[in-house]
Amino acid sequence: MQAVAENAVIISDDGNYVRYHPRCPHCGKVHENLTSGVGCGNGIVASAGFHTCYQCHKSFQVRIIRR
Repeated sequence: MQAVAENAVIISDDGNYVRYHPRCPHCGKVHENLTSGVGCGNGIVASAGFHTCYQCHKSFQVRIIRR
């Protein structure tokens, strides 16, 4: 099953671990210089933490959803 990201762009998904670039929901900036990851099994909604946009300086939460 493929994961779905909220406020992020997924760059890899091996079924257990998802790597992503945060994407600001306020201004749309994708933080390509920052790669983060989170373990996420089937049926899980994982909070991948909070990030602060270096362009608009607003904070946002990243969630990874695997159904």
